[in-house]
Amino acid sequence: MIRNLLKQPLFIIGFLFICVFFISSLTYSFVTHDYVPKKMLFYNHQGKLIDSAPLSPSQAPPLGNDTRGYSIAAMILIGAKTTISIAVCITVIRMLLGSVLGWLYGMYFYRFKRIVTGMLEGIHYMPMTLLAYLVLSSILIARKNYGNFQYSKVEREWFEIFILALIAVPIIATQIGDMIGETRKSEFINSSIVLGAGKWHLFWRDILPHLTPRFILFNVQQMIQVLVILVHLGVLNLFFGGTMVLGPPYEYFSTSNEWSGLLGLNVNYLMTMDKWLFIYPVIVFSLTILAFSFMSEGIKKAIEMPVVPRRKRKLNEEKEDIAEQIYAHSFEPLQLNK
Repeated sequence: MIRNLLKQPLFIIGFLFICVFFISSLTYSFVTHDYVPKKMLFYNHQGKLIDSAPLSPSQAPPLGNDTRGYSIAAMILIGAKTTISIAVCITVIRMLLGSVLGWLYGMYFYRFKRIVTGMLEGIHYMPMTLLAYLVLSSILIARKNYGNFQYSKVEREWFEIFILALIAVPIIATQIGDMIGETRKSEFINSSIVLGAGKWHLFWRDILPHLTPRFILFNVQQMIQVLVILVHLGVLNLFFGGTMVLGPPYEYFSTSNEWSGLLGLNVNYLMTMDKWLFIYPVIVFSLTILAFSFMSEGIKKAIEMPVVPRRKRKLNEEKEDIAEQIYAHSFEPLQLNK
């Protein structure tokens, strides 16, 4: 599997993009301690005041400043590690819970597939963003005039992580259970059963190795889904860790440095002259989702490639070496004894 992945350029491009972005964010935070440059005013060479925040990319390179004068580029770079870590954490919890429930369903209750599918079929058509918003809004939104948050920032963050993970667990468990149940109908599984293999042996020695590449693909697909939900919640002004509302006139502020907050804070500038405040976070989100999509396509192609066992691969290499030696000696001139 790993050899096949290394042969997929799409997977390598997406993986390198995510790694470089994440490591750059960690390095910047370690070196500068999350320092964000601030510039409220722009003067020309004669010292005359030209403009005030928000400043365009030409006035405050490379990506300009927001309404408070903070650098957009620095906030995007700082938020990279937070956003990617959130997506990874939610995906891991989703897959752990979904895998356990899917294993129980696929190994012990798959004969009730029609009942389980009928009960959970409606969840596939439920908008997860709307469901998450309804559950999280009462916890994550606080109005300054009516007091602060009821819970600490850490409690709010973990509450959101678990809610975003739990809303997808039924679908994941059903899909994993279906994969396990269908694999149990395969001929090689029936052969193992005839030879006396138990359910634990079947799962660990036969089913799990067969489904591992598909589990990896499933993880990457869940990462994409989590990032999309974060984008939607950001546009709805529900930021990770909490949203502080000031006003009227109402202004929304994020309590963390992740990208959905940066996106939601600037969504109102899309139809103004300062639309780049919203466009740059969208571009970064889109590139990250595209990188995970590249990884997903690379994994799909790697799964479709035939896997040559190590023993057979070694025999083939030995045969190729012997063939090369025979070919090389066949053109050597004959030495006649005098």
